[in-house]
Amino acid sequence: MKGALRLGLLAFLAASLITLVLKEARRSQSPAAQVMAAPQGAPPPEAAGAGTEAPQPTPKDAAAGDEARPGPVESRQPAPAASPSAAPRAEGHDKIVVYYFYTTIRCPTCRRIEALAEEALRAGFAQALSRGVLEWHAVNVQLPQHRHYVYDYQLYAKSLIVARFRAGRQVEWKNLARIWELVWDGPAFLKYVQREVGDYLRSL
Repeated sequence: MKGALRLGLLAFLAASLITLVLKEARRSQSPAAQVMAAPQGAPPPEAAGAGTEAPQPTPKDAAAGDEARPGPVESRQPAPAASPSAAPRAEGHDKIVVYYFYTTIRCPTCRRIEALAEEALRAGFAQALSRGVLEWHAVNVQLPQHRHYVYDYQLYAKSLIVARFRAGRQVEWKNLARIWELVWDGPAFLKYVQREVGDYLRSL
């Protein structure tokens, strides 16, 4: 009789232990247990990465597009009423200003665009440059004092802009977007820039 009781008690204890082990194993695999086991201050697994956002592009970044990115479609734009900040520091006479806008990191294509644009102006309009009715400016838009140009001219890539000033105020401008198409055809590039700038000079 005692032997049977002892065997029954041992069987009960064994069953209880097995039940406790199974419950503990299930508990350790539950999400709540994982959260509790995580280091203090660490987010739960399902929340990892939650609340993060992809960085939004800024005008500065937009203007820093790579060499394969074309400029916007060409169109003449009237100057915004509140954009005197785009005017160069010079006397208040009628003139044409050509800007090449670039970023701090330069690529071979960007440098070529700048060199060809300057060559087009110096070869085609030396007199206008010497008289001051035509100006050439290469401008780094990532410098703090030049960032306003990104907004003034709606820039999102390296760009060549021709702008007309009357009595010291900008009244019209155009983005010469075909520079990206013609950059590796030097003669066609020079002819294109000289034609567009010549049209603006004849309107003075």
